[in-house]
Amino acid sequence: MNKEWTTAFKRLREHPEEFTPETLLNILESLRNDIEGLYAFRDALVVASKKSKQNSKRKSKQTPKKKSEVSNASSQT
Repeated sequence: MNKEWTTAFKRLREHPEEFTPETLLNILESLRNDIEGLYAFRDALVVASKKSKQNSKRKSKQTPKKKSEVSNASSQT
């Protein structure tokens, strides 16, 4: 939670009379948007992590030839 939210919640606890129902609804809407943004970011991280794992599995299957195999192949030609 960022500093803005911390300050707003502290003010709400200390001076609830300063907040109108409309202000509270705006705060809730903004908070909901922030939460949705965090979920979208999390989902993007999960997708990126899965792609990264798939790429590393693909790379590990493509093992490079050993130096001895390469030198044997060149000497046979």
